[in-house]
Amino acid sequence: MSLPRRKSPTVLRSDRIPPGQYQTDKFPVLSLTAPPPFDPLAWRLTVSGLVEKPASWSWDELLQLPAVELDADFHCVTRWSRLDNVWTGILTTTIRDLVQPRLEATHVVQHGMEGYTTNLTVADFFTPDVLLAYKHDGAFLPPEH
Repeated sequence: MSLPRRKSPTVLRSDRIPPGQYQTDKFPVLSLTAPPPFDPLAWRLTVSGLVEKPASWSWDELLQLPAVELDADFHCVTRWSRLDNVWTGILTTTIRDLVQPRLEATHVVQHGMEGYTTNLTVADFFTPDVLLAYKHDGAFLPPEH
């Protein structure tokens, strides 16, 4: 079955590589430590906080949510850019519709493995071309990515 395919607006720009970046065909891995082990039987995505319908999905349940393919460029903070990636995953707008954030919510805090956190404004997190990717160019993301 073919997934719906979208293009990020960034791939349509003439100046796709930001100033100071260089283009690569590789998908570098830059990490100080080995990736943490991934156990799909224990993994969960949990959405809580200022939402009307808190939710939690197992890995298998997440893979059953409506997915899309997204053509998008990748720009790393370490100055490399990889153009014309095909990402597969769930749009954050799909998650938004399922959990229904409250009006007073201003940011989304994301918690990763090993205690890493980051945050985005609600507006940025729910931009129509943002997704929770689990595949890159047709293959499941390896643990190092």
